[in-house]
Amino acid sequence: MHYVIIGNSAAGTQAAETIRKNDTLGEITIISEEPYPAYSRCLLPDYLAGERALEAMHFKSSKFYEKYRLRARLGEKAVNINTEEKEVHLENGKRIPYDRLLLATGSSALVPPIPGVGEEG
Repeated sequence: MHYVIIGNSAAGTQAAETIRKNDTLGEITIISEEPYPAYSRCLLPDYLAGERALEAMHFKSSKFYEKYRLRARLGEKAVNINTEEKEVHLENGKRIPYDRLLLATGSSALVPPIPGVGEEG
C-alpha cells in the first residue's frame, strides 16, 4: 500500500505517524511545497520579532521522517491529482502513484477588512 499525503504541517505529519503505527509495511510519501521540516506557522510572529530561534519553530525534525520511514518530498509542489490513474502530478513533471491519498493542506488565512489593507506602502 502506498499512502501519499499532500501537506507537511500538523495534520499531515500526525496522519503519517498514525498510518505508520497501523501499517508498518506500507510506503508513505509526504509532499510539501515548502523545503523545510514541519514547523509552527503560529510562531512566525515570534520569529520575525527576534523572540524565537529558527530551530525552535520546528515541531518535527528531519529525524521524524527517518523514524517513521517517510519519504519526504519537501520543496516539491503538487499541481494536479489524476484520480483515474491515482497519481499526483508535481510541478517538476514527476508523477507520484498512490493507493490512498490524503489532502492535509490546511486553510487560508482570513484577512479582516482593515481600511487601506490593499494599498501600497
